[in-house]
Parts: sequence; structure tokens; C-alpha cells
Amino acid sequence: MYSHDGIRDSLTQLAAPTLLYEELRRELARANREDQKISLIRFLLIPNSVHRDDSMSPTYSEFEEQVIHFAQTLTQLSRGEDICARMGELEFVCVLNGLEVASGCFISRISLKWREGQSLRTLTHGGSNLSLEVASLESKPSESALDFLNRLDLEPTIAR
Repeated sequence: MYSHDGIRDSLTQLAAPTLLYEELRRELARANREDQKISLIRFLLIPNSVHRDDSMSPTYSEFEEQVIHFAQTLTQLSRGEDICARMGELEFVCVLNGLEVASGCFISRISLKWREGQSLRTLTHGGSNLSLEVASLESKPSESALDFLNRLDLEPTIAR
């Protein structure tokens, strides 16, 4: 799943979890020194229930093209200083400098582009689709990277 050095996800070329953890630790330290905040966003791609003739649920390989498309969307719409990582098969996390307002704009752009792509895919290919759920929050002063990620895990996701 990850490149031989553990820095990049081999499918999407986004950061691997180990790189995200290190970059998040650095960004939190910088934000604390400069009395600023950073935002953390989790994107979950959720398989929609699909009725198929063979009564089988969709396999992960059916979603591979959509995972790559979502990763490309993150890459295209994020800034150079933002860090986007693939954390699991259908889970992505982004670290953004700035307040929650900036992350809200980023989420809106990603959601809009994702919905457009999913609508087009349904019209042209049919089959299984993924929906998008999002959770985000701002850092707290002197918060560790682990505490920040744990808070994100507890944050409820919102369908987009």
C-alpha cells in the first residue's frame, strides 16, 4: 500500500500516515510558536448500498478508480503548504494552515468537485458509487499531534 520508504501511498501518491504524523507534529509546534491555529480534516468515502443482480456487495477494487480520482482532487485543490494523506483504503486526512474558515472553503470546493465527478460517473458508467463524509476541527494551544488526531476521530462526520 505504501512506497518502499513509507513516505507516499503507492496508489494515490499522497502522503503516507507516517509522513502525515511527522508533518502534523511540526505544524503544531510552528503554530504554537507563532500563536496560530491549524485545521485538520478527515474525508471518508462511504460505499453507497447498491442493488446488484448477483447480490454481492461491491469489492474494494471497484472503488480504486474513485479513490485515485479523489486523491487527484485533493492534490489539485490543496495549496503547496497543505498536507494531504491517505490513511486507510477509503480515508483521507488533510492538514491546513489557518482557521476553520479556510478549511470550510476547502471542504466546499472538494465536495462540489466530488459530487460533479460522481454524477458524471453514474451517468456514464453506472455501478457502485461512493458518498463523501467529512469531519474537521481546529488545533488547541499546546495540543499534541496524537491528541489532535484522537479528537478528530471522535468528531462526527457530516455527509457532503
